Amino acid sequence: VYLVAQFVSAPLVNALTLYGKQHIFLMINGMRAILVVGVFSVAYFYSLAPMQVILIYSLLLSLHYFMTCYRVFLVIREQVNLMKE
Repeated sequence: VYLVAQFVSAPLVNALTLYGKQHIFLMINGMRAILVVGVFSVAYFYSLAPMQVILIYSLLLSLHYFMTCYRVFLVIREQVNLMKE
């Protein structure tokens, strides 16, 4: 699921560059970095099994990528509405 979500969101984030919203892309990448560090930190401190870590990692990053797609669609909708005015 994680790879599918990443595959879908990767081309969409190029729309942020198209509309000059690189700061949103920076925030998205910062959040992803925090999630990755958070997952592995929790795994280390709670001595989680590798399969548990992979499951948590996949679920959180899948959610992150789906939210990224949602955010990009909001930006596109906003830009389209601005062009209509």
